[in-house]
Formats: sequence, C-alpha cells, structure tokens
Amino acid sequence: MNLTGARLVLVALICSTTLAAAPESRQASGPCDPKLIPSSGDPLAYGRRGERCEGLYVLEVAGSANLSLVAFTELGRAPAMTTEQGLQVAWAGTPGKLPVHLRAISLRHATHYRMDVVRPEGSDRFEWPAADVVARLNLSHAEIGILGWVEQTVGTRPNHVYVPVRFNNALEPAKGLYVARVVPGVELSQLFITLATIGPDGRDEQYLKRDEPLNLGFYPAARPISVKLPELPAPGLYRVTLGGVLRSGGSATGTFVFYHPGT
Repeated sequence: MNLTGARLVLVALICSTTLAAAPESRQASGPCDPKLIPSSGDPLAYGRRGERCEGLYVLEVAGSANLSLVAFTELGRAPAMTTEQGLQVAWAGTPGKLPVHLRAISLRHATHYRMDVVRPEGSDRFEWPAADVVARLNLSHAEIGILGWVEQTVGTRPNHVYVPVRFNNALEPAKGLYVARVVPGVELSQLFITLATIGPDGRDEQYLKRDEPLNLGFYPAARPISVKLPELPAPGLYRVTLGGVLRSGGSATGTFVFYHPGT
C-alpha cells in the first residue's frame, strides 16, 4: 500500500461515529445502559449495584470491520485482582469541571461483562469493589479494558473526550505516557496511526505522527491491539486517528479525542 493509499485510509470522520461502540450519555437512565440485555436468571447479570451498573449481558450485535476503542490508560504495570482487594481507578484531571464516565468491559472471548459508573464533577477517583463481580468471574486485569471520558464540545461539535485513567495500586506507573487498546472486528494486515494536537476550532493543528504504520506484524480479529503514544509536548486536547487495512481487502477507520492534563 503506497502513502497515498494509506492517507485515504486515514480520512478523519466525526469522532462519535467512527469508533465502533462509542460510549453514549446515560444521564436519563443513570449509569445503566438501557440497550444492554441482562443475562436472564444469572445472579451476576448486568444491573444496578450501588452507584454503578455491572454484570453479564447478552450480546446481540453482529461483528463488523470497525475498530473499537476498549481502553485508554496511563502506561504502567497493572495490579493483580484478588477477592480481598478492590481497585481504585484514578485520573489526573479533566478539561473543566465535568462528570467523568467510567466503563470497564471484558476482553475475554464469550464473556460479555460490563461496568458503568458516572463520577461527579471535581472527582478524581473511583473506589471499585471488583470482588463483587470481576473476581467471581475470575477476570484478570489483562482481560479488562477500561475507559474514562467527559462530554465536551470540541470546536462546534459535542464529543466524548477521553481522560487517561490509572489504577492507583498499579506498579511502576508512567505518568504522561498513554496506551490505547483497540479491537478490530476482522483481521488486519496493517494499522496506521495519526496523532495531532487540536486547535480552538476543533481541527487538527500540529501533527506528532502522521500515517505511521505500527508494524506489529499480526492483527487478529477480536484481539486487543496496544497502541503506545509518544511523550506529549503540552497539556491540551489531542486526536488519534487509526486506519486499518483489512486482510481480506478494504479498510476500517476510527478516531478519538483525549485530554492530556500534563505531568
């Protein structure tokens, strides 16, 4: 694939529609997602558990070629999950005093688990009693993707702006260095990344990466791909655009906006 073809793959679309399964606002129904169907008769079925919604659900959506963002975290070694110990999810800051939405999903094949919670504006952490459901499902940290985001206007459009999260009981955190995990619906032959700062008008301003291949060699379907981001020059909003070349032909694209609070 030549450079011109790669750039065509990386044509940026509107953020809220290019990433498969992009999170939506749950203000009307609290943290629970009304589109999820809880596993019938299961004590671990998705539902309200204190301030959060958590549990198993029935997967109805058919697979597609889209790229799904499943985690955006600070780079670092992850903690082990035990039945005796909960997890503290934290974030360094948000672009304004805004409620923070958190979502965790299972990356284990055929285990359809999710946790949703909304933390109030000004908060910087969530005490997650992971023993309630996660430990009972025997999910390891590597099998869980976690996202945090706020709802904000970027330029003139409403957007989900992701904030990098971390586990405060993680080992060796690397503040200011982030990793995104994406899952392709089908097998890819290559994945390209563009990373840019965002100007006041909501457009890409300065490119830190442009149409750069990851060159990992193997991009299987339904398996998370880790995309490590370089050190960022300054606090502010950034846009990541990912373009995948399908092994069977064709392309998939996805883009998301995130906030870097600085170190």
